Amino acid sequence: MVGKTVKVAVFSLLFSLSPLVTLSTLALEQEASTTKSEVKSSEGSKLDNIFKSQAKEYEAAFASGDARKIASMWSEKGTYIDTDGWEYSGRKAIEDKYADFFARKKGKVTINVQSVQPIGDSAAIEKGIATFSDLEGNQLSSCTYTVVHVLNGGKWEIASATDHGEVDANSQLSLKDMAWMLGEWQAKGTNGDAKVTTRFANGNSFLVTRFELKDKDGKGREEMQITGFDPTQNALVSWIFDSNGGFGQARWYSHGKTWESRMNRVTPGGQRLSAVNFWQLEAPDKFTWQSTKRVFEGMDLPDSERITVSRVNVQAQ
Repeated sequence: MVGKTVKVAVFSLLFSLSPLVTLSTLALEQEASTTKSEVKSSEGSKLDNIFKSQAKEYEAAFASGDARKIASMWSEKGTYIDTDGWEYSGRKAIEDKYADFFARKKGKVTINVQSVQPIGDSAAIEKGIATFSDLEGNQLSSCTYTVVHVLNGGKWEIASATDHGEVDANSQLSLKDMAWMLGEWQAKGTNGDAKVTTRFANGNSFLVTRFELKDKDGKGREEMQITGFDPTQNALVSWIFDSNGGFGQARWYSHGKTWESRMNRVTPGGQRLSAVNFWQLEAPDKFTWQSTKRVFEGMDLPDSERITVSRVNVQAQ
């Protein structure tokens, strides 16, 4: 109690002497906090570099099919759990696992270290994505992983590594991947003409595309498509509204230079229709569009014609 009373009295005295004392104290506390943050950041950055360097070593050993080299990165009693949930304990079991894999498959792996979290001075958790490709560089699979590192005799070793479920490549898409849609476009088909404009909106959080459509008889209508990232689906989706009162939604998938949108719509009269639309990039200022697998109220419809769409202005007017 005496100590507490003295502490309160000293604090009251300092507070009453001058605001400068309080400001000085706050400045010192802030400086100390900044110094601690800088040290912590420096330590994290150092570990980040160490584990990224080890990831490069792992990639090289994987490419050469060196199971022993890979297993040596684990601690003596380290564990590895693959995407199927099988656990391998100890360097020998891990080496045998990789040797068996290399006997059946050839390829290379790319490690993307996404985060490193130090735990005290002698442990750290690394998380990232591992992507497996064939010898020609074609991606075959990808998964997230978690690695627990421990410092043993001055050397960082893997205490445990776990491969999680495969990554859906399309869940990694962002609006930047759809920047090819920006600008003003024009298209002409046997059933009419279309003008398409796309721009970023709301701090680049969405892409807004407007379609001005005219049929061969000159009758027009408009559609608006708002595209953004939907965290509930972990995907890029579009919300569609037309000037007649219809609406719909589409989910986007990327296949290199081909983009696919799987669409479901409701007409103003309440009828339902679905389609799979393909956007094939032919050149920086040209793509083709086609609607396939069209179903209206349970009735299959033929695919649309393939329409060429050309950019006339890189900026939407």
